[in-house]
Amino acid sequence: LGLLFLDLDNFKLANDSLGHAIGDSLLRAVSERLLACVSSEGSVARLGGDEFAILLPTLVEAGEAGEMASRVIAALEPGFSIDGHFLQIGVSIGVILCPNDGTDPDQLLRKADLAMYHAKAQGRNTYRFFTERLRTELLERTALLADLKQAALGEQFMLHYQPIVATRSGEVHAVEALLRWRHPQRGMINPDTFIPLAERTGLIVPIGQWVIDRALTELSELDGQLPGGRPPLRLSVNLSLAQLSDPSLVDWLETSLRAHDLSPHRLELELTETALLHDLEHGIEIMRRLKSLGVGLVIDDFGTGHSSLSYLKRFPVEKLKIDRSFVIGVASDRDSAAICRAVIGMGRSLGLLLVAEGVENDADLSFVREQGFDFAQGYHYAAAMPAWELRDWLLRRWVS
Repeated sequence: LGLLFLDLDNFKLANDSLGHAIGDSLLRAVSERLLACVSSEGSVARLGGDEFAILLPTLVEAGEAGEMASRVIAALEPGFSIDGHFLQIGVSIGVILCPNDGTDPDQLLRKADLAMYHAKAQGRNTYRFFTERLRTELLERTALLADLKQAALGEQFMLHYQPIVATRSGEVHAVEALLRWRHPQRGMINPDTFIPLAERTGLIVPIGQWVIDRALTELSELDGQLPGGRPPLRLSVNLSLAQLSDPSLVDWLETSLRAHDLSPHRLELELTETALLHDLEHGIEIMRRLKSLGVGLVIDDFGTGHSSLSYLKRFPVEKLKIDRSFVIGVASDRDSAAICRAVIGMGRSLGLLLVAEGVENDADLSFVREQGFDFAQGYHYAAAMPAWELRDWLLRRWVS
């Protein structure tokens, strides 16, 4: 038999921006098309949220499962008209075959889920079969998860800091705290490898709390090691979707700032457009509470999500951090420059400060200065570094 594991692409955006009633109607419409697709060849089930499964009990060969997946993608492609709204969604599909891929139901679902995420990573609106290579990846992820749990308990995590510099004066305005994992056997593990795993398993909440607590500790220590007479250094920390959804976030943050005797105004939290749009109203409410506390708010990687003035003006943020993909080499790339200028105009119309990521050379810096960016961050100034190295870097910069 065959099992197709489906996850709708862009459903959350429609659900959060247009309301749950529209979202529910959209799910019903999707269900009807899936049922029409499958007909008497199998069964359709909704697993929860925007996830569905299609069971094909009379499957003869693997190609039939691929044909069904293609039919499902084609069936959803025309879009949906719901209460006057035209909604375009896609679907990512993971395919497993039984008994080839196993017989244990839980294992089969996990494998189908892995194949689905692989399809999503390939650009969405496509399907992928579970393979032995993915099996190896699953085993590696399982081992990595066990190591990640140990790392969260031990001393394997550390923070590096990258300076954020005022483009006109050259003053160091803030530093961004970036998590690093120094594995005892594997060495330094790329955050792109373990952060998504931590987010999917919920470990990102305690890890995120560790990051903030450790960063506040090291900022407080840095204060005592640097000469006075300069504006206090601000600290910028990334906040994940799971942390934003944590009901204890604001109270915990207030307690932590008080424990470190640091003003909330010295802390900036960076949130992505994607995280905020996951639950728009909840995100706005949490942001308002954080703003009332005195914490600065920054939209990170701006330009890569669903950038729109209609929702941006509702966010109580003070800065936009423009994604590095629009900045790297922008001085010689006409298309990137045009996009960058459009995003700048959007931010300026709302009176927001602008931060350019990925400034790597003099040409990049000249461009962001000319375009009116307030701050810049990137290898042109410095790579991310541990706290002791940051202290020495700051002292050398101030002396020179």
